[in-house]
Amino acid sequence: MRLSTVLLQTACLAGFCGLTSSLGAQERVDPKASKEVHQVRASIFRGMDVRNAKDEDLGHVEDMAITIKGGRILYAELDYGGTLGFGHKHLAVPFHSFKREGVTEHSNGHLVLDISRDELDKLPGFDSNSWPVTPDARFLKGEQLTEKVADRSEFRRARYLIGRTARNPQGDSLGRIRDLVINCEAAKVVYVVLGHSKGTFSAEKLFAVPWNACQVRTLTGRPGDECFVIDVTNATLDNNAGFNRDSWPNNPDTTLFKTAPQTR
Repeated sequence: MRLSTVLLQTACLAGFCGLTSSLGAQERVDPKASKEVHQVRASIFRGMDVRNAKDEDLGHVEDMAITIKGGRILYAELDYGGTLGFGHKHLAVPFHSFKREGVTEHSNGHLVLDISRDELDKLPGFDSNSWPVTPDARFLKGEQLTEKVADRSEFRRARYLIGRTARNPQGDSLGRIRDLVINCEAAKVVYVVLGHSKGTFSAEKLFAVPWNACQVRTLTGRPGDECFVIDVTNATLDNNAGFNRDSWPNNPDTTLFKTAPQTR
């Protein structure tokens, strides 16, 4: 089965599961597998417009909070209001509170959130330098949280994770993380996309590394050196083709990559 970036010919699922209909607008879909596609790139949501049912502008998605253990999506960061970068606020919206509309062959569409501008105006938002450990309860509408963390050390921003260096336990550089692929229905990362090249002038290959085959930690003890730790050698990556960048897999490669013990 392959991931798609072309509009699927099926109705969007309820809530944020509606995001499963595409990955972008360049790749092709296998029509036989279209109803089973549930994975989508995390990167396409950054900057995606958010509106309500009245088509009022509610801002855009700026980022996502993802747990280190399990790769669960705690919430999406909604950037609302403001002019020329001033006066806007950040709101922690549960992942499933959005639905996606307007997807076409040439557009990733937009997100719809069931709330008015007046209601958003009254919400305080959070400090962008101090992310909350749970989504804003006012978006939950009486529902129970399905994922909780004790403190901010247990999650990372998607924007922080994408582009991070990957190393093996011996400290050898393997490349960089190019994207995260998420299952919208489960609200979790299925795999990370590792970009690896054999040398400076060789083409980069892409590998689908299971989230549970990764650790996000530092090998030196210095917080600034935090990276993805993946138990694989450069030789193994050099001798394997990776996946076709024009046809992303629906599932990670569980043959090349070993499950890593979760440290948190």
